[in-house]
Amino acid sequence: MKQHTTGIFIHKSAYSESSLIVSFFTEDAGLQRFLFQGGQKKASALYPCSICEITFYRRPDSELGKLTEARSITPLSQIPFNPVHGTVAFFFADIMRNVLKNETEDRDLFHFLIHTIQKTDELQEQELAVAVIFFLLKLTEKLGIEPQVEEKQKRFFLPAEGLFSDVERLDTITFSGEGVLLIQLLLSEAEISSVTPNAKKEALEILLAYYRLHIPSFSVERTLDIVREILYH
Repeated sequence: MKQHTTGIFIHKSAYSESSLIVSFFTEDAGLQRFLFQGGQKKASALYPCSICEITFYRRPDSELGKLTEARSITPLSQIPFNPVHGTVAFFFADIMRNVLKNETEDRDLFHFLIHTIQKTDELQEQELAVAVIFFLLKLTEKLGIEPQVEEKQKRFFLPAEGLFSDVERLDTITFSGEGVLLIQLLLSEAEISSVTPNAKKEALEILLAYYRLHIPSFSVERTLDIVREILYH
């Protein structure tokens, strides 16, 4: 039976000279994988984080559906054309590929991702470094692993426990510095007038360490080096 849904394109890999295996995070069925026959020639709409209406068939006894069409339904003005925005979208898609595992409906998460993609597409290039950090933080909330923020800022962050502290711990990994302060400001959604390059760089590395501790097999190294070079040099 032919089915339709909306999905965020995450990943593709070659299946044959003409076909692809593609992954989407869908509105009504979570993470879904499809065989896209002839996809090597039909995949013009499939760029990282593209928002598509997809048409497919699925048999109950098969892990792979059969994708017949993917049509972009939310035009994006920067991500498909601007290399900096495109790099961020590629990084976001790589993060999704690592953390989205469930083949079940999660509309709250889906709409959060849609909003994030659309908002990112509207940002100026100089705003993207903080936007990446904010996305990583808000995504921890959706995944149920968010750090616990308090009203008063603390000097140290303990990633294994997801806690901030005024006391440095020597028995566990501990972070301090500008990045820890920036993370707390973003978690509390405080107004931020300016952010130093060092604070952005530190915050990114702290959050990636946090993900590695809390998400099994988390690895975004293939896109991370490019993001570091473009946004956090």
